[in-house]
Amino acid sequence: MFEKFKKNLLSNDRDLRYMALSDLNSDLEKKIGLFAIFNIHKKQIVRLVLQKLVDSSVEVCSLSVQSLEILIPFIDDSLVKEVLNEIIVSVFSNDQQLSEISYLAFHKILNKINYQQTTILTYFSEHLIPEIINHIEKNNFSSEKLKLFDLIKTVLMKFGLLLCLDQEFLQKFFMKSLQISRSQKVVECLCEFLSLANDEIFKSTIEIIIEKLIYEKQIVMVQQYIRTLKEISDIVKNKLGIFLNRIIPLITKYCIESKYKEENQLIEICIQSLERFIYKFPKYTQQYYETFLILFNKLLKYDNGNELEESLSSSFDSISDFISTSEEENSMKGDDNCCSEHTESVNSDNTSENSGETDENEDLDDINSPWKVRRSIMNCISTLIVSSHKQLIKNFKDIYNLLVYSFIEKNNNICQINYKTFFQLLEQLSIMNLNVQEKQLIKKIVERNIHIVIQHFGQVLSNKRTKFKIIAIKIISKLFQLFSSLLDEYLEQIFLGIISTLDENEIKNIDLKIETVKCLTIIILNANQILIHPYFKNIFPFILKSIKRKNHRVSLTVLELLQQIPLIIRNKIDSLSNLNYQLFDNSWEIISKKLYHIICELLRLENSLPIIKKLLIKILSTIISYLGDILANELPYTLKLLFSFLTIPSFTLTSIQAFHTIVKSNIKFSIKVIIHQLIEQLSYFLNSSKKELIYTSLQTLTLLFQKHNFEINEKFSENLLIKISKLINNSDIHLTLISINYVTSILKKLPSIIDCVLNIILPNVYSILTNPLLHNLSIILDFFRELINYDQEYLNFNIFKQPLFKIIECHKIDTETFLIPKAFISISQILAMLVYESSEEIYEQTIEELTEKITKKDIKISSFAIITIGEIGKLIDLSKYSNLHLLLLSLFESKSNLIQCSASVAFGKLCCGNLEYYLPNILNFFKQSENFQYLIFKSLKEVIQNYNFNNTGMIINHTNHKTTNNKIIMNNKNNSTNSSNNSNYYYTPNNKNNNMKISINNNQTYSFNENHLNLIINLLFNNCTNEKQGIRKIVAECFGKLTLIKPKTIIKMLVKEIGNGPTVMRHTIITSVQFMIHKDNTTIDQVLFENIKHFYKCLSDEDSSIRLATLKLLNLALQYKPILIPRNLEDLLPLIYQETKMKKDLIHIVHIGELKNVIDNGLENRKAVITTLDLLLSSYSELINFSEYVEVIINFLLDINTDIICKINKIIIKIIFIRPLMIKSNLKRLLENLKSILFRNLSKYSIRKDYQQHKTMINSTLSLIVKLSSSVEISNSVLLSNFYDTIINKDLSLLEQLRKIESKNNNSKMKMDFSNYNYSNQIFLSRNYY
Repeated sequence: MFEKFKKNLLSNDRDLRYMALSDLNSDLEKKIGLFAIFNIHKKQIVRLVLQKLVDSSVEVCSLSVQSLEILIPFIDDSLVKEVLNEIIVSVFSNDQQLSEISYLAFHKILNKINYQQTTILTYFSEHLIPEIINHIEKNNFSSEKLKLFDLIKTVLMKFGLLLCLDQEFLQKFFMKSLQISRSQKVVECLCEFLSLANDEIFKSTIEIIIEKLIYEKQIVMVQQYIRTLKEISDIVKNKLGIFLNRIIPLITKYCIESKYKEENQLIEICIQSLERFIYKFPKYTQQYYETFLILFNKLLKYDNGNELEESLSSSFDSISDFISTSEEENSMKGDDNCCSEHTESVNSDNTSENSGETDENEDLDDINSPWKVRRSIMNCISTLIVSSHKQLIKNFKDIYNLLVYSFIEKNNNICQINYKTFFQLLEQLSIMNLNVQEKQLIKKIVERNIHIVIQHFGQVLSNKRTKFKIIAIKIISKLFQLFSSLLDEYLEQIFLGIISTLDENEIKNIDLKIETVKCLTIIILNANQILIHPYFKNIFPFILKSIKRKNHRVSLTVLELLQQIPLIIRNKIDSLSNLNYQLFDNSWEIISKKLYHIICELLRLENSLPIIKKLLIKILSTIISYLGDILANELPYTLKLLFSFLTIPSFTLTSIQAFHTIVKSNIKFSIKVIIHQLIEQLSYFLNSSKKELIYTSLQTLTLLFQKHNFEINEKFSENLLIKISKLINNSDIHLTLISINYVTSILKKLPSIIDCVLNIILPNVYSILTNPLLHNLSIILDFFRELINYDQEYLNFNIFKQPLFKIIECHKIDTETFLIPKAFISISQILAMLVYESSEEIYEQTIEELTEKITKKDIKISSFAIITIGEIGKLIDLSKYSNLHLLLLSLFESKSNLIQCSASVAFGKLCCGNLEYYLPNILNFFKQSENFQYLIFKSLKEVIQNYNFNNTGMIINHTNHKTTNNKIIMNNKNNSTNSSNNSNYYYTPNNKNNNMKISINNNQTYSFNENHLNLIINLLFNNCTNEKQGIRKIVAECFGKLTLIKPKTIIKMLVKEIGNGPTVMRHTIITSVQFMIHKDNTTIDQVLFENIKHFYKCLSDEDSSIRLATLKLLNLALQYKPILIPRNLEDLLPLIYQETKMKKDLIHIVHIGELKNVIDNGLENRKAVITTLDLLLSSYSELINFSEYVEVIINFLLDINTDIICKINKIIIKIIFIRPLMIKSNLKRLLENLKSILFRNLSKYSIRKDYQQHKTMINSTLSLIVKLSSSVEISNSVLLSNFYDTIINKDLSLLEQLRKIESKNNNSKMKMDFSNYNYSNQIFLSRNYY
C-alpha cells in the first residue's frame, strides 16, 4: 500500500499525484487505509509530502499544505521540528512560489500545535525566532523579507507568554528594524512583543522612542515613531498612559513648528495619534483639552498655501475670540450679510457639484493634501466630545465656536464630517444631566451664533446634495429638542427649507423624506404653538401629498406625524374660541376637514397594508376625539365606518382601542348613532379567549357608562352582569378589577339592578378578597361604597359585616409570623369605609365589638380586630375612647408576634386621627419601655408614611378636612376609578351621605407642626447608632419618609452627619437616602440632586458595609432617578471599578475539622457592583469610557464566585451586540480568562451544591464563547480559532457541550436588542429642555 502511494506521488502524471495526496488526507481523517501503516512509514510519508511543496501543479502544492496540516497531530515533536526546519528554509527561498506555499504551510502547522508541546515551544524560542531574525538581518531588512515579521508576530500571538524569550535581544532587533524599515508589519510585530514584555523592557522601549522623537531630524522617522506609539496604545492599554505627559507635548510641537509646515502627512499622523490617546486614556489627556482646542483652531485655518503661526502665543487667547470678533464685524455690516462667508462656501460647493464635483476628489491621491489634516482634526474633536462630559461642559464654548467656524469648509468630504461632529455635540448635550446654571450658560453660548447655524443649514437644504440635507435635517431636529425657544425668529427660514425637501418634484431620496417628516414632528411637539400655526398651514398640503406616495416607509412616517396634527388644531381653535374663530379664522376648520377626508379616503382603499390601515384607524379616532365638534355633520358616517372594522378579526382590537380613544374625549359630541350597537358588540367580545380584547372592551364599556347618557335595557344589563361575573375570579386579578369597576359604573347608571349585583357579583367579589395579589383596593372600595350608599335601610352595615368576618375566620394564616396577612389589611379597610359611611350608632357599636374581640384568645380574630380599629381610627378621631390607645400599647407585651405587629401598625394609624393627642403618647412610651422600641418605631413609621400619602393626595389630608353636619368631608381630587400603584389603598370619604352624627373637635390639628418634627427628628438621630440592626433599619426608613415633609432641612442635617458621624450612623444615613428614591415621587428630586454628591462620596469609605449601602443607593438612582446621576460620572467610575476587585483583607478561611470554609465579606459588594455595571451598560452607555469599562469587566472574570462569573458573562454578551469591536480589541485577555474558568478545578471538600454551581458557570461561559463565534466582527479572529483548538485538545467533552448550546441557540432564533432609545422615545422629549 505504501509503495503504491509512493509510486503515485512520484509519478509524472499530475492527476495521480493529486489523488495520492487526496487519498492520504481521507485515510488519515477516517483512520483507514494508509492510517494502518502510517506509524511504520511516517518519516517517509512526511518527507514525500514536503517534497510536493515544490510541484509543477499549483493544485498539488496546495493539497500538500493541507496534508501537512492533517499529519501534524499524528507525528512526534522531533519530526515536527524537522518539518518546521524544512518549511522555514523554503520560506527563506528566493523562489517566490515555494516561499509563498511554505509561508502558508507554516501558518497551517502552527494552528495544529497545542500549548502542551513544550519541546516545540522551546524550539520556537531558541531556534526558530533567532533564525528568522538572523535571516532578516543578513538580507538587510529587504522589502521581500518583511513577511517574515508576520511569522514572528503569529508565534508571539499564539504562544507569547509560554515562550522563554530573550527580551533584551528582541528589543534591540525590533528597535533596529523600526529605524531601517518603514513597514507597518514591523510596527505590529513590535507592539505584539511589547504586550508580552516585562515592565522594565516596556518602559525602556518607550523611553528610547521618546528620546528618538526629541532628537530625530528626519520627518519620515518622526512619522514612524509617532505611528508606533499610536499602535502601542491599542495593545498595552494603560501602561502607556504614564508617558503621555512627555509624548503629547512632543506631538503638538511637530504640529506647530513652522519648519514642518509642508508635511501635512506628519500633521495628520500626529492628530490621529492624539485622537487615539484621547479615546484610550481620557484620564491622562484631560489636562490637555484646552491645548488641543487651540491647536485645532490654528490648524483648521491652515491651507496649502499658508504658513502656520510660529507659536501658540501669537494666536488668539481662545477660539471664542475669533468668533466674537467676526460677530462684531458682521453686526457692523448688518444682519443680512452676517453669514456671507458661510453662504459663499455653500454656493461654491453647489457650483462644484454641478460642474462635476471635481473638488471632492481632486486631492485623494496626494498624501500631503491639507484636507486630510482637517479631516483628522474633526475626527479628533468628535472623540474629544464623547470622552469626557466634564471637560465638554468646561470647554463647550471653544468646541461649539470651533465647529461653527468649520462651516466655511469647502471640501465636501470634510463638510460631511463637520456636520456629523456638530450633530454629535448636540446629541451629547441631550443625554447629559446638567444643572440649571449649566443649561443657562450653554444656552447663552449657543444663542450668540445660532443665526449663523440656522442660515448655514438653511442654505444646505436649498443647495446641497441629499446626504448633506439628511444631516442638516437631523441637526435642526436636535436643535428644536434642545433650544426650541431660540429658534422662534427663524421658523420661516426653517419651514422654507422643509417645504423644499417635501416637494414631490424635487425629492429623490426616501431617507431624506422620512427624516424631514420626523423633523417636522419634533418641531410640532417642541416649538412655540402660537408662532408655528401660520407656517403649519402652508406646509400642510405638502404633508397630505406625501401620504399618497407608494413607498410604505414614507407613508408610515407621515401618518405618525398626522397623529399630532389634531391636537395642534384643537389648541389653535381653543385659543381663538373667545374671538368667534369661525368668523375670525375658519382656515383651521378647513384644514380639519381636509385631514379628515383624506384619512377616510385612504381607509376605504382595499389594497392598503394592514399596518397602514391600523394606523389610519388610530388617526381617525384621534381626529374625532379632538375635533368631533367641528366634524359634527360627518360624525355619523365616520362612526359607522369605524364600527365596520370591529367585525374584521385583524382590525378588531385596533377598532376597540379607537372607540376607547373617542369615548374618553373631553370634547362634546354625540355618538348615539352607534352607541347601542357598540355596547352589544363590545359585550359579545367579553366571551373572547383573548385577554387583551376583553380588557379593552371592558374599559371602553366602563367609559361609555360613565361619560355618556343613554337608556339601557335592564334585562340586557342583567345578562351582561352574568357574563361579567365569570370574569371575576382569582385567576386574573387585573381583569377582575376592571370587571368590578365596570359593574360599579352600571350600578351608578342603573340602580335597579342592585339585586342582580348582590346575587351574582358580590359573592365573587368576596372570593377574591384573600388573594395575595390584590394590591389595589380603590376599585373594590368604590364598589362597596356604591352598595352601602344605595339605601342603608335595605343594605345596612350588618349585611356586609358578617360575610367579611366569616372570610377572616376561614382564612388560614401563620399566627407566629411578624407579617400581617394581606387579607387582613384589605378587609379591615373595607370595614373601616363601611363604618365611616354608616350612622353613629353603627360606628360606636362596631368599636365595642372590635374591642371585645381583641380580648379573645383567638389570635387570628384578635389581630384582625386590632388592625380594623387602626383603619377606623385613621378616618375618625377616636380620642374620646381614652383607654383605646392604652389597650393597643398593652398588646406590645403579648407573646404572639402577630398581635405585637398588628398593635404596632394599628397604633400608628390611630395616631393619624388626632396627632396632637396621640404623638406625645408615642414619645413617652418610647422613653419608658426600652423593650418595645422596635414596635414604637414601627408605629412612628405608620404615622410618617400616612402623613406623606396625605400630602400627595393618596389618602386623607387631615389639614383639608371640612365638617358639614358633623361629618368629615374630603376634597377628592383623584377619580375614584383610577388605579393606584401603592400596596395599600387609603379610603377617601365620600360626601354623599351627610346624616352621620360623629362628634369631631373642629379645633384639633391634623398635621405635623415644628414641635412634632423636632421631637421626631431628635428621636431618630439619637437612634441612628442603636446597637440593634432592626431598629437602625426602621430609623433609616423613617428618615427617608420624613424627608418628604421637610426635604431641605432634613437633607442638610443628613449631609452634615454623613461627613462627621460614626460608622454606624453613616451607614444608617446612606440607607435612609435609599428610601427617598421612588420612581413615582418627584417632590424632593431637586434637593436630592443638589446634595447627592455628598452621599456618593461614601464609595471611598474604608468600611465595606458603607460602600455596599452606597452602591445600592447608586443602583436605585440608575434604575429609577436618572436626574440623580451626576454629570461627572467619570469621578465615580474609578470608585465603582475599585469594588470589582477581590480584597484579601475581606476574605477569611475558617477551619472546621478537615474542612475549609471560605468567608468572603466582600461578596455582597461585588454582587452589587455587577448590578451597577449592568445598569450603566443598559441605560447610560454614553456616560462611560468603553475602553476602561471592558477592561474592568474582563478582569472581573477572575473572581472566585460562580454567580458573579455567570452575570459577567451576560454583560459581555450585551457588549458583543453593542460594541463588538471593543471586545475584539480585548479578545486576547478575554480568552485567557475564559480558559482559566473552563479549566478551574473544584476543591476536594466541595459539596453537591458546588458541583451544580460549577456546571452552571461552565455552561454560561460556553454560551459566551458561542456568542463570540457568532459575531461577524470576532468570528474570523485567529485568537478565537486557537482558543477552540486549545480547549478541545484539553477536554473533548467541552466540544460536545458547545455543539449542544449552538444547536439550542439556532433553534430558538432569539434576537437581542440593546438599543438605548428608539425614535418614538426620541421625539417626545420635553419642550424647551433648555
